[in-house]
Amino acid sequence: IRMVRYGFEYGREELERATQRLAMVNEVHEALSRSVEGDELLELVLDRAFASLRPQHGAIFLERDGEMKCVVARNEPGLTDDFPESSSLVAEVVGKGLAALVTDVASDERFADADSMLGAGVRTLVAAPLMTPDGPLGMIVLSSTYLDHQFSENDLQLLVLLASAAAMHIRSVGLAEEAAERRRWEREVALARYIQVAL
Repeated sequence: IRMVRYGFEYGREELERATQRLAMVNEVHEALSRSVEGDELLELVLDRAFASLRPQHGAIFLERDGEMKCVVARNEPGLTDDFPESSSLVAEVVGKGLAALVTDVASDERFADADSMLGAGVRTLVAAPLMTPDGPLGMIVLSSTYLDHQFSENDLQLLVLLASAAAMHIRSVGLAEEAAERRRWEREVALARYIQVAL
């Protein structure tokens, strides 16, 4: 079975894969509508990324105290090493707000000085920034130590969608926390004023 749309021809496998990925993104968006805690959603995002893209390592980094810190990580069963913290990758993905598809870290000039990734044996990777209107909050990265495990442009697009969903949730939770903190502060000021007047 083949389908032609907008001049492009799609086979049954491509359509099934596209349908699965749309369902996956929809599942993450549905999680946003429920009261899902930040880390729980990030775990869900990594679960879905692993199920579809089958990396060896995956990690989500967020800014904590001015630095990018790994907040959620996952490995293929049987592996123990986590994805290394790479300043080169952070500069490329978070600093520039750009997604990255790397077919060979060792020969990619953007990562010629990425000793942490090269030392950990990372060969291929796909990464996307967690973008908000105010800029990137962090990034999600999936990697493999095998050159024959190549990520595709479709994989990159899916990861960008998942990263966008995660960023939207993190931002909304942050805004809600800020609003709650502001309300607490206003109540304390009002109480202090009342006490002062009473005295």
